[in-house]
Amino acid sequence: MLVSDSGDIFFADPVSDVRVLYAGITITLEAFDTDGNLLSSASGDFNIALDTPRFRNWDPVSVSSTTSNIARVRVTGVPFST
Repeated sequence: MLVSDSGDIFFADPVSDVRVLYAGITITLEAFDTDGNLLSSASGDFNIALDTPRFRNWDPVSVSSTTSNIARVRVTGVPFST
């Protein structure tokens, strides 16, 4: 069974780029403006080799907008499950 978890990050002043580093999950990053419109989204795949029980590095995932209008990002992660 796959279980996802998500959380929102709000910015006091809107931004044009958001970048996060992740490890050990499949991740989705969604950027919204102040009206709740989806501006951009990006995802990253599960990044741990299955023959090794640990990660070797953090991978980046980012979203951007041509103007500084990202007011909120939603980060959703799904851990690997067999």
